[in-house]
This record gives sequence, C-alpha cells and structure tokens, in this order.
Amino acid sequence: MKEIKKSIYFVNVMRNHGGGEVVLYRIMRGLMLNYEIYLVSVNSKLQCLAVNGGYLSIDLKRPFTMYGLKFHKKIILVFINFIKSIKAAIELKEKEATIVHLNGFLASLYFAWILKLLGIKVVVHFHDLRNGYITKFLKILICFFSDVVIVVSEAVASDLNNLFIKQSKIHVIYNGIPNDFFNDRRVIPR
Repeated sequence: MKEIKKSIYFVNVMRNHGGGEVVLYRIMRGLMLNYEIYLVSVNSKLQCLAVNGGYLSIDLKRPFTMYGLKFHKKIILVFINFIKSIKAAIELKEKEATIVHLNGFLASLYFAWILKLLGIKVVVHFHDLRNGYITKFLKILICFFSDVVIVVSEAVASDLNNLFIKQSKIHVIYNGIPNDFFNDRRVIPR
C-alpha cells in the first residue's frame, strides 16, 4: 500500500524577493521528498520559481502590501486582506491541509488566527526584529495561534522570549547558505 504524503502549504504574501523568500524556497525544496508541497502566494518571483520547480501554486491574486498608500486606503486594504485570508484559509481547510507554514510577520498576522480556528497546524516564520507596542501585542497574538514558531536568530528568539512566548514553541533555524547555493541555477536563475 502506497503511503500518502502529508501536505505542507507555504504562504507568502510579499511580492518582493528577498532573503526570506530565498530561505522559504530552499525549505520547500528540502521537504519535497517527504511532503506534498504547495505555495500560496501573490504573483511574485517566488511563485514563478515554485511553478517552474514543479510545485503546485495557489494565487492570492492581489498584493497584500500597502507601502506608500495613504492611511484611509491602508485601512480599506487591511479589511480586504483579512477577507482574502479568510477565503484562502477556508480553501486550505477544504483541501485538507496538514500544515501551513506562514512566511513572515504579515502572512502570520493575516492567516494564523483563522487557520488555528479551522483546526490546521500553523508554523510561523519570523525573519526580523520589529519594535513598538502594537507590533509586540500582535506578535503575542500570532504566537498564541501558532503551533511552532521558527526564527532566524537567537536575537529574534530572545525578543519573543521577552514577550513571554513559550520557549518550547520557538525553534531557531539560521539562514545559513552553503557555498554550492551560489552555483545552483535552479535557485538563482541567470
């Protein structure tokens, strides 16, 4: 009898392609032998890489980012993004997602709570330090709704520990890049 692979859905809401997206793609590649890998993403370079790499992709249609918008337009976009995240989360539930990995603060903010309420295992991945009382409060909420929190450094882990996040939830996975990474044309197309 053939064993059915568990599925991991990776959620990325950023259009830019920085270090977080490179690491996410490497994680997807590393897990593809043992899991069915899906990418839930806005139209981005990461989505193109994933589709070209043979991963299934769910398009979130419009970007979640709101840089450069006036305050009243940001409020409207936040509401629209929450509606989009609820619809996408329900779709993941219907697809019987086993685990959902949320890449970065913004994806975690929009998706963690609804996925947890739908009974889906949630992994959040923080790549940076963010300050401010509102941001700290939001981090506490995000971590409350997550099953596992991945961070990229001891500094980010310490920041979460200072917010009284359970240390057992936090796992440090460094963004180390092996030398052959820079010669791998599948990761960095030329």
